[in-house]
Amino acid sequence: VPASEASGDNPADTGPFTIYTLRPVDESAKDAALVQFLASLKKAVAAKDAAALTALLDPEVSAGDGTQGLDAFRRRWGLDKGAAASPLWALINTALSMGGAFAPGASDTFVLPYAAALFPSRLDPSRYRVVTAANVNVRAQPSLDAPAVGTAAYLVVRRLDPAAGETLPAVTLNGQAYRWVKVQLPSGTVGYMVEKYLWNPAVRVVLRKSSGGWRVAGVEGG
Repeated sequence: VPASEASGDNPADTGPFTIYTLRPVDESAKDAALVQFLASLKKAVAAKDAAALTALLDPEVSAGDGTQGLDAFRRRWGLDKGAAASPLWALINTALSMGGAFAPGASDTFVLPYAAALFPSRLDPSRYRVVTAANVNVRAQPSLDAPAVGTAAYLVVRRLDPAAGETLPAVTLNGQAYRWVKVQLPSGTVGYMVEKYLWNPAVRVVLRKSSGGWRVAGVEGG
């Protein structure tokens, strides 16, 4: 929800910008058939069952790389050989765990996760990230030992490219390695956040309802 407006989405902008707070939501309970479909999707993903997942895809499913159709989708996501190693399972599993929302004014289109579904259409998703937790520290440097210059809770933040010669090291949390991301808060403050708490709003799973029921219509941006 926009709280104030300081500038538009001009790629040249580097100053303060509109505040958007995208709090977690899951609207799936509004459609009983969707709830059943999501249960089937979760089961297929948990088992890394390529055949079961394929049965849930729309015949014209978008593969996320500009191609469409079941064969293109399987090639794009490596579901024909070595399917268990495909990054698709983790992507869909994470999106499912976050909940989703119906597309504006469309009861036949459901988008996962909520951070992509609610992302403001006036913004370029490649330039922003959505903070998916409360009270996440924004550090002065890409280090857990660096002082915090602020905190962010469910905010849309601007993603910045590292400066010339600047390197962003990895950080390990709970045994898993993540990258640091250079960001700018709506106030204009620049700092660093761990990617674990950020969602790329260009990455989304789109479900669509037709006469044949709910199907996965596309996996975008992965």
